[in-house]
Amino acid sequence: TIYMLANGVGRGRGAPRGLRGVPRWHSVTISSGERPLHEVTQEGGARARIITLWGSPFGPGDHGSLVRQFKAATAEHYGHAGPIFVSWLLAHRDQWAEFRKLYQTLINILASECPGNVGDRYAAYFAAMLVAGDLASGVLGLPGDPKAAIRTVIQQLAEPEEEADTARRALVDFIGWATGSQGLFEGKETLERPPHTY
Repeated sequence: TIYMLANGVGRGRGAPRGLRGVPRWHSVTISSGERPLHEVTQEGGARARIITLWGSPFGPGDHGSLVRQFKAATAEHYGHAGPIFVSWLLAHRDQWAEFRKLYQTLINILASECPGNVGDRYAAYFAAMLVAGDLASGVLGLPGDPKAAIRTVIQQLAEPEEEADTARRALVDFIGWATGSQGLFEGKETLERPPHTY
């Protein structure tokens, strides 16, 4: 599913008279859960298609009242901004070449700043967000600075990703199991101290 959504193309299927048309799309999928989606697989290709963000979007502390207000406002006003923004884009087709040029420039800049082997792929994602964010901020009069938000996310991605090291994860998992299962080991009664943690 990760590959299919990120690559924008469905699976080929047979039909009585040949092959069915393959569906295509350009989209972004947002998924939330108690565990990062990239834990499903440690393959680099899948990880390169996922941007993982941790923690509360509202910061530490109790923000119950703020979250309820946010949900109520979103439910009341959902669906207005998109059509306005798309209408503006369609009315400014003469600037599309300029938007594309800005997008390519941002890809080159961000690719040099994004860490690791997936920098090029992440750069394209973030460049699209920056262009859309800059345009939408002006068209819709949105507060905030899209550039600052993107920079914050890129800095978080620059942190070393220990979970990407499959061998290390296996070792940590084994040591955790061994420490909690000492009674299963022969000669446990002769041990003066538990195994070292890593």
